[in-house]
Amino acid sequence: MNSFEIQDAIQARLAGDVTLSGLSTGVFDNVPPGQPTPYVQLGDTTEAPDDLLIERGAQTTYTLHIWDDQPSFKRVKQIMDRTQFLLHDQPLTVVGTQIVRVRVEFSQTFREEAWRRGLVRVRLDVFGS
Repeated sequence: MNSFEIQDAIQARLAGDVTLSGLSTGVFDNVPPGQPTPYVQLGDTTEAPDDLLIERGAQTTYTLHIWDDQPSFKRVKQIMDRTQFLLHDQPLTVVGTQIVRVRVEFSQTFREEAWRRGLVRVRLDVFGS
């Protein structure tokens, strides 16, 4: 699978959305030091083989983290809602890979000492090289 290219496509989809850009300071794989909040960070990936007889396939998950340093979850939840809108059951194109389905598997919020964090996990059913 082209897992890094899929990550790039997810990042491009999110970073290219004007509404999400108005809610956050960016979408990052590697968050720059001192980056103001709130922002979206591309997190962990899992991949489980799901081959057909003649074609390689996988079920792949991508985890998105939304970070904010405000005491309220309001901005985190607004960003979570928008990321889900942009990805759930929406087509995603990656050369050399057929993405059959994109769906939000779940989302969750966390109250950490100095942070509010949202997590959105997206599952993709993919086939190709």
